[in-house]
Amino acid sequence: MSGGNVAVFIPKNNAPSPNRGGPSGRLTGRGGVAKAPLSAFGHSLLAGESFTTMRINKRLLSSSRQLRKLQTPWEDTLWHYLRGKRFNGYRFRRQFVIGPYIVDFCCFEKKLVIELDGGQHNEQINIIKDQIRTNYLTSTGYKVVRFWNSDISDNFDGVMETIDRLLNH
Repeated sequence: MSGGNVAVFIPKNNAPSPNRGGPSGRLTGRGGVAKAPLSAFGHSLLAGESFTTMRINKRLLSSSRQLRKLQTPWEDTLWHYLRGKRFNGYRFRRQFVIGPYIVDFCCFEKKLVIELDGGQHNEQINIIKDQIRTNYLTSTGYKVVRFWNSDISDNFDGVMETIDRLLNH
């Protein structure tokens, strides 16, 4: 694929799809082999669904994988409680690409983004960058909550209560 992008397919209900082929309504792959279309998260599309294409920059995807390997102690602590649907059955992703950004944690189902900020986020240039990032994420329908790393260390129960409240409203 050119341009350093990876195609990700997002289901879009009840829209005609120019990519459907064959009598089964499935996509036809190379050599005429039929493939079931998948959404961005590997789910097969249902009858009557089609998909749109969203491009994810390969550099961002690679960076997100690297960030998962190098997470901070505060991210590691929070991830321990969020991973594997441990937190009230909600599925979270970490170092997740949304548009041109990589967010620390995301509950896609509830459109909730959780960001953990260290001291560098207190510098003026980073405050501005964080606001631009937050504006972008909220314009795409996400709720964004930010915690300082010290909140994870000093007030973990309060952090978890805030996340719970945001998920259930």
